[in-house]
Amino acid sequence: ILIEPDLGYFSAGDFDSDHLNTMMHQGKVAANSAIPKLLKLKEMLTDSSGSLQRIEHRFIEPDPVIIHSIEIHGNKKLSFTFIYKLLGIMPGQKLDLDKLNNSLQLLYSLKYFKSIYYDIEKIEPDKVRLIFHIRERAFRRLRIGIRYDDYRRILLDLKLQGTNIIYPGFRGELEYQFPGISILKYQLSYPSRSLNQPFYPYIRAEHANIPRVGYDQIGKAYLTYSEKYFQAGVGVGILPVNALNVTAELNFEINRSSSLISPNDIRFDDQLRKIIVALDYDDLNDLFIPKHGMTVKGAYEVSLKSLGSAFDYWRVHARWNFYSTLLKRHTIHLSAFYGKGSATMPLYKKFIVGGPETFIGGKYEQFNAREIASALVEYRYAYKKDIYFKINVNSLFQYQYIATQVPETEPYIIGYGAGVKFLSLLGPIEFIFSRGQSGFSKQSQFQNIFYLKAGYIF
Repeated sequence: ILIEPDLGYFSAGDFDSDHLNTMMHQGKVAANSAIPKLLKLKEMLTDSSGSLQRIEHRFIEPDPVIIHSIEIHGNKKLSFTFIYKLLGIMPGQKLDLDKLNNSLQLLYSLKYFKSIYYDIEKIEPDKVRLIFHIRERAFRRLRIGIRYDDYRRILLDLKLQGTNIIYPGFRGELEYQFPGISILKYQLSYPSRSLNQPFYPYIRAEHANIPRVGYDQIGKAYLTYSEKYFQAGVGVGILPVNALNVTAELNFEINRSSSLISPNDIRFDDQLRKIIVALDYDDLNDLFIPKHGMTVKGAYEVSLKSLGSAFDYWRVHARWNFYSTLLKRHTIHLSAFYGKGSATMPLYKKFIVGGPETFIGGKYEQFNAREIASALVEYRYAYKKDIYFKINVNSLFQYQYIATQVPETEPYIIGYGAGVKFLSLLGPIEFIFSRGQSGFSKQSQFQNIFYLKAGYIF
């Protein structure tokens, strides 16, 4: 007995709460309408004692089914040939449902399609026709995010995405963040399929002008400076599974960072040529309030004089996040970060942590080091569907201050805090009260820090 709710224009990608309530209601309506058939089935299977009969069937391995033909319906901008190549399935092959569903997951990850599903039509005893039904995403999309925090104040994020630029399948992205900082990014990529894996070439560029504050080893601000750079890269990416993206890139950078207020005038004018290999894994169930899943983001960067760079250096960093929820309301969040650079790594490539997203108990960007390791444990309680309380504790347990002369340091640096997050029509609003050490040195003291964040950045 097949129960089919009337879902109208809804798809598997509709997660809006109003849409979900409507779909659940339609499910109940369809289930209630099937009750007479279900009762009739129960009557057929009930023996004279009133118990359901146990009916056993011996499983017979079916003969292999061959794909006879493939049809694609619903495409308007993307051609049949382009989508057909992305599928990686062709007539004459055996029907493998696991391989077919993996192909659909990869197609979703390319962000061309709003929904994809398929029908299997039997045309001969051992042959079938695959019919794919697709809904393309809008080929020009503008997303606007706005966030407030007590460091950058107002920050706007404008992101324009376009598909079928220059040639069918090319995707372009343009993003600009301002006014607390100025970061302009643009990228052009072309997803394709090679060796039965979704490789894609890309080119990208980025301009940045980021005001920062430098802190000494006891946590005292001693300079303000502007991190300025332009970089451009050409590379190749691969999406081996839906949640994983790996890239390898040849990168050119001009760095002209300089001090604004400092005891000494600090200026750079360096040209770097680098190789960057990066990994990004993300299977979180939600972007803003994750309850389950994990992220791993990391990169290895090496600068070589043999490529024409100003000097040789390397740096590597990785951040891991894990979420698990028990009894619907209780969420545990574990996080760890490690970053290290060579002794020849320039000052502007140091690792910077501090603030609610990287180290609770520290001022924004208060800790800077050539090597740094941290860990966090957080507990979150869902008081209501739009109100969350949390407590956390984190520690910096390995670090090498960027300066050459460093006084005696603490074996580890501790910070802890508690906060509340509200979900509003304007985005999440979060208040956190924290306490932590102010610097690496044993001369540093504990400080109380209050954080306020509101809004979205995509």
